[in-house]
Amino acid sequence: MTLNPYDKAKFIQLHSAAHKADLADQEELKTKAGLHLIKNIQLPTSHYAFEKLHRYDVVQSKQEDLKLREQANFLQAKKANLQRALEESSRRNAEKQAQLIERTDMVKEHQAMLEELRMKMMMIHDKKCCIKRKKAMMAYECQALQAEVDAISKSSKD
Repeated sequence: MTLNPYDKAKFIQLHSAAHKADLADQEELKTKAGLHLIKNIQLPTSHYAFEKLHRYDVVQSKQEDLKLREQANFLQAKKANLQRALEESSRRNAEKQAQLIERTDMVKEHQAMLEELRMKMMMIHDKKCCIKRKKAMMAYECQALQAEVDAISKSSKD
């Protein structure tokens, strides 16, 4: 199959664009040139065109592999960072839990001490009341004795 002059010129133009893109490593031009070669021009099956497209596919797949590896490395680093953050958070939570338990125990001890003090204060209050009652009874008895003494002393003066 032979090419008409227009197709030949177009092929040469696209081939040179693909070659320039190869040299300058511009993927967009390579893709454009490769697609035009495949879709728009009926070319004879040439080893060179297939080799060119195969090399482009290899380069493309290597670039995709590299991008995927970079993305995988990024995701693994992110996973490792998240794992470290989770471990750190768990450690801090465990420390806070231990502090909370310690504080709870301390609060319970203080409550027990307060209850003990309250009981002592109630005992003191009871003793105080008992002393007041005894004092009042003694004062009453003293008055009664004083009244008897006064009565005896009055009767002895008479």
